[in-house]
Amino acid sequence: MTIFQQIASKALSLNARERADVAQLLIQSLESSHNYEEEWLDVAEKRRHQILSGKVKPIDWHEVKSFVTTK
Repeated sequence: MTIFQQIASKALSLNARERADVAQLLIQSLESSHNYEEEWLDVAEKRRHQILSGKVKPIDWHEVKSFVTTK
């Protein structure tokens, strides 16, 4: 059994409140280590400039959905 499996098994054996505490701790550790919101805003701004400049052409959602579902 891997370390991950051991930890997961022990975490799943905790009561609901303890599991919630562990989940919150893990989520906070991810949030505090990286600012994803700022990164996503940077990506959105870059995409906006690409679309406005004509460098990138937006694709309609129905085209995307059709493409994905036919694969």
